[in-house]
Amino acid sequence: MALIILLVLIILAIADVNSSNEISSNSYSACPENEKQALLVFKEGLIDDANRLASWDPHHHPDCCTWFGVVCGNMTGHILSLNLSLPPLDDTVDIDSYLMSMLKGSDFHGPIPNFLRNMTSLRHLDLSYNNFKSSIPEWLYRFSSLQVLSLSANELQGDISSAIFNISTLNEIDLSWNDLEGKLPRAVGNLCNLRSIVLSSVRLNQDISHIFEILSGCSSHRFESLTFARKLANLEKVEIYNNLLEGVVSGKHFANHTKLRYFEGWDNSLVLRANPYRLNATIGTRVLSLANNLLSGKIPDCWIKWQSLQVLRLDGNRFTGKIPSSMGTLSELQSLHLHNRLHGEIPLSLKNCRELVAINLGKNELDDG
Repeated sequence: MALIILLVLIILAIADVNSSNEISSNSYSACPENEKQALLVFKEGLIDDANRLASWDPHHHPDCCTWFGVVCGNMTGHILSLNLSLPPLDDTVDIDSYLMSMLKGSDFHGPIPNFLRNMTSLRHLDLSYNNFKSSIPEWLYRFSSLQVLSLSANELQGDISSAIFNISTLNEIDLSWNDLEGKLPRAVGNLCNLRSIVLSSVRLNQDISHIFEILSGCSSHRFESLTFARKLANLEKVEIYNNLLEGVVSGKHFANHTKLRYFEGWDNSLVLRANPYRLNATIGTRVLSLANNLLSGKIPDCWIKWQSLQVLRLDGNRFTGKIPSSMGTLSELQSLHLHNRLHGEIPLSLKNCRELVAINLGKNELDDG
């Protein structure tokens, strides 16, 4: 069972039945020999005590498209995804703890397994939480159908390469918690389908304005240029916390991302513009976390106008002044962290935040009125 759990974290793919046409009994092409052999090499390195991969038998089942967990396209026979997910667990099991405990003592060391290089039709590749300690292999850039790529927590080394961001089909990418370094490549601005980018704790060393410029698809250094601003209009999640980012963060950075739901930029060295760019209430951001930066001055009104906010973390900064009474208009707010250098009364309007379940106002100079 433990090995099956590890398989989930190595390769987990869920086929889009409508677009990929999962194989049927009527008509399909058998899977290519090189892809079948790659699966067999994969199986040889495992101990499958539960015998869940019994169907992976080329003698009794020569077509690997009929094997457990394998989904192929019915026109080409190429492997589109592997779904080796777990059976339902008991309700009392903490799934996060369970998965993490199974990872202890994992045998997945060294470079990313080379047998994957022939599965270029994969759409979803998750190799998170292993111990590869290598650079991102060049053959991965040939996965021209890849939509979801997660290589987080692998101690991968080297620069944040622009080549991997040339996979134009990507809509989710996670390279977080590795020993990578460098700057966000401009190639990211060409990923028209990108919805989620996670580059936390990779020693990203860049000015925050350049980050947003790239995420807005702008080709020039003038952020106000909206020539290509709609290229990444579908971006929903940006996580760039615990890096080496500097520069001025402003409300205008969010102007072109009305679908942005999650932004986490905590643990950097960001500062705040004196007169933040004012935005209307159409921004749909639910999570805004800029904790542990160098933000100072008054808490910007523009962020408080984001009526969809559920989590607001501005703690560990240098904000002064009072808590804006308008914060009580955030009807969906669930978690509020503001320990800074604030003073004055705690606004009575906060009682209107009926969804609020976590609040931290410590390390301020507040009174209860």
